[in-house]
Amino acid sequence: PFDNGIQYTELFATSGAQDYDLKILANSSYQVTKVDTGDGVGWVDLENTFGNTSAYLLIKVSQYTAAITNPVLVRSMEVLVTIGIDTYTLTITQTQ
Repeated sequence: PFDNGIQYTELFATSGAQDYDLKILANSSYQVTKVDTGDGVGWVDLENTFGNTSAYLLIKVSQYTAAITNPVLVRSMEVLVTIGIDTYTLTITQTQ
C-alpha cells in the first residue's frame, strides 16, 4: 500500500500554450475539479479527470494573451483532486 496524493501542489506556467502531467497517487477512486479563483477556468483543459487507481492528469494550459490594460499580467486557478475522502489542491499560475 501507499499514501494517496499528488506529485506537486504548484504549477508555474509560461505564457505560451503548454501541456503538463500531474501524477495522481490513488489507491481508491479519484475525481478532479477546476476552481475559479477570479481569473476563470477556461484557459486550462484537463484530461483523465476521474479514475479508480493511480494515473496522470493531463493539464493543457492555453497561451496567455492578456489585454494591454491588465497591469498584473498574471492569472491563476486551482485544481482540486479528491481521492476517497481526502482533497489535494494544485494551484496553477501563468504569467505573461
